[in-house]
Amino acid sequence: MAAKISISFTDATLVTWAQEKAEREGKTLSAIFSEMAEHQRRREAMERYLDWAGGPTALTPETRERVRAELEGAPRRVKRGRRGTRKSAR
Repeated sequence: MAAKISISFTDATLVTWAQEKAEREGKTLSAIFSEMAEHQRRREAMERYLDWAGGPTALTPETRERVRAELEGAPRRVKRGRRGTRKSAR
């Protein structure tokens, strides 16, 4: 169920950015702001998880960056194992 709200912004550049993004992506302003709210909710959930798991220092900088990139929509990197060389029967 959608809830209707009214929002005022003190930063006009945020509104301009959202309008341009909506136009580029063929979406409504409501959809853009809904996506922004959902993105923030996911980030806050990840921060709570990291705090619970020992804090962000428990992760290597590379792992922390991969997690952040994935949260922001980057495709997940898949590690591929090295293939062993196959020896032919003689």
